[in-house]
Amino acid sequence: GVIKVANDIEGFTEAHVRILRAAGRACARTGIPISTHHNASMQMGTTQVRIFQEEGASMDRVCIGHSGDTTDLDYLESLLRAGVYVSLDRYPGRAPRATSDRRTSDRSRRFPASCAMRRPCRSGYRRRFWASTFYLSVT
Repeated sequence: GVIKVANDIEGFTEAHVRILRAAGRACARTGIPISTHHNASMQMGTTQVRIFQEEGASMDRVCIGHSGDTTDLDYLESLLRAGVYVSLDRYPGRAPRATSDRRTSDRSRRFPASCAMRRPCRSGYRRRFWASTFYLSVT
């Protein structure tokens, strides 16, 4: 099993924080991993990680979902330094792209998040990525 939690544009309401804390405590007590949904452009993973740490969750049991929706390497590397996994699960990412960008043969423009991962991979974090095809929108 897995504990699934979500935060998006509504931010961190009192109820959201209470749920995140409960998930962190449950993970700490049982070892069951946590998988999150988050809005990467708003860097919500930072708050999720902080709350899980405060509740004693082991960071190697946490995966911050939809991390590939951003190419902000400083943000992504901060998550990786905390010890969590980051999930690259929507391609080419959530950010809207012009049709011409999707059809270009330039891989870095077609898959910016995937190409942005080169630096963290070269920094030794390659085993901290979960890749899947939650969403595919390439023509």
